[in-house]
Amino acid sequence: SLHTCWLPGVGDHGGGPTRDMLVKARRWQGSPFFPQVRFSTPQQFLETVSSNFSASKSPIAGSVPQKFLDKLSTDKLPLWDDELYLELHRGCYTSHGDQKQQNRRGEDLLYQAEVWATVAQLSVGQPYPQNTLETAWKGLLFNQFHDILPGSSIPEVFQDANQTWAQVERLAQAVLINALETLTTQTGSEQGQSLFVFNAHSWPRTEVVNVVVPQGRWQIIDCETRQSVEYVINRASNPLVTEPEHQKQVLSFVARDVPAIGYRLYSLVTDATENVEAAKTEIPNTDDFVLNNGHLRVVVSADTGEIMSCIHLATGREIFESAANQLQCFKDSGQYWDAWNIAPDYADHPCAPAKLLSLEWLARNSICQRLRVTRQLNQSIIVQDYCLEAASPWLKVETWVDWQETQVVLKVNFPVTIKADCATYEVPFGAIKRSTVPANGHEQAKWEVPALRWADLSAPTFGLSILTDCKHGFDAQPNQLRLTLLKAPLWPDPGCDRGHHHFTYAIYPHPGNWQTARTPHQARALNIPLQPYLPVAINNQAANFPASRSFFSLDSNHLILAALKPSEADPSRFITRYYDAYGVISEPENLSISNSLGLTLGEPLDLLEDPLTCSSARPYQIQTRCLHPQKL
Repeated sequence: SLHTCWLPGVGDHGGGPTRDMLVKARRWQGSPFFPQVRFSTPQQFLETVSSNFSASKSPIAGSVPQKFLDKLSTDKLPLWDDELYLELHRGCYTSHGDQKQQNRRGEDLLYQAEVWATVAQLSVGQPYPQNTLETAWKGLLFNQFHDILPGSSIPEVFQDANQTWAQVERLAQAVLINALETLTTQTGSEQGQSLFVFNAHSWPRTEVVNVVVPQGRWQIIDCETRQSVEYVINRASNPLVTEPEHQKQVLSFVARDVPAIGYRLYSLVTDATENVEAAKTEIPNTDDFVLNNGHLRVVVSADTGEIMSCIHLATGREIFESAANQLQCFKDSGQYWDAWNIAPDYADHPCAPAKLLSLEWLARNSICQRLRVTRQLNQSIIVQDYCLEAASPWLKVETWVDWQETQVVLKVNFPVTIKADCATYEVPFGAIKRSTVPANGHEQAKWEVPALRWADLSAPTFGLSILTDCKHGFDAQPNQLRLTLLKAPLWPDPGCDRGHHHFTYAIYPHPGNWQTARTPHQARALNIPLQPYLPVAINNQAANFPASRSFFSLDSNHLILAALKPSEADPSRFITRYYDAYGVISEPENLSISNSLGLTLGEPLDLLEDPLTCSSARPYQIQTRCLHPQKL
């Protein structure tokens, strides 16, 4: 007999079967005129179908046409080795960008809140706020409903969703700040105001940190080396909002070798002398719009504000074939599924190119070079800061948009000097290759595709990654990568995306492919930067604590930590969840961890934190392990 999987349920309201469907199924079971119906699980169904495809057994041979059987292997089922690409929903990667951004911010905040609350519990006995975090997670997951996160709901839905996003952020921030405050009351500097730089990722990092401090003269002292740290005063703000003058300033400095899941401690010391280690902000009155930090040399056109050259200095390679970071907008109308899709013929309807309004240096020093470009597209104003920081291998493009278009899609273009037959995109806990030279109908349909935090176009020796903090739509050709920034549908929300936006993406040229360039790690760093923290209270015995400390790390270059938290079922045990971000595992791996929390690595678990009998590791696999605290 044939076996067919029937999935009853109301797809647009959560997927569950209705009472009427269940009653109907029971009637079918008792009728000789309908196929035999029995309730089962997906695994049981697949096992049944697989066993029936054996040539020796072949119970279906007599009831299936031979021409169908001839097309099938006698020892295995047909295999679809690709994603289930959903056509007519290409706009969902972009519509209502505010929902995508709030989702990303919420996920990243909750990850950090869980990590630091766990560290605080294990290191100083701070109770873990399980109920608060559960409430926040449920709110975030509810808003991942298939018309909220894709941006295809009516306006009233987003009014409710925004309240939930705000609650998620409020709860996560409260847990995070409480954990950091608990940790920093146990540690501090011997003199001055303590300044902690926390690293929530599982590898050490060196990055520029920006910390808001009161007006005045300061020295930043590294409490481990006892050396003064060079800094620069930065007063960058939202260019689309007129803000009153305030009495605070931002100090930017390079925080070096901040340990994995740990901190590095600095001291802010008031200094009334003129001998302050502050980098001079030199902003010459010149048409020399070149950014150079020793890693990249970027030349910006004085006429268009676009990037004319980007050279990777270690190799001398030019990554761009022509003008890059080129803003392109197209009419996106004439279809019924306005918010859900992008018009298939959008490329045939380009809008007028952007006009350069101004180009000015905001900072040009050894810590940060920031060049502001203001352009106009139709009725919209787009302000972008090219930001090249010390020790950074990528050019950050911080963007503010006052978007006033209707049924227009906005893209940013990066034409490259390489050619590649495929591009690689991050998917949850992994990556996928997609062809840039479509060979069949399935590939031709993928003219707009999704990515999570990065996309990459690489030849064997060189490539370009685009890192994003909340944008997901891409399209690619063998020598071009484009990121979709904004849409402006009218239905079902007439005001979708109109108004102010603030987001960031980064341009990351690199030798080799995305794996050798460690693109997943770089994208994670863009999304969760090092966090400076000025504690409210300092313990009098602070000097007894180390000036830098790693609480937890994974001893592997290709694994990324996804969670560190107490067990859901047994709070006396702890959980670490991680995944192979590079698809390099070819055999079972013996994971080792380093930590100062008294944890030992325990048994493998499944995603529900139940014991696993088999712990084999495969490329991109998510793994969960139990962590046992030392018994006192």
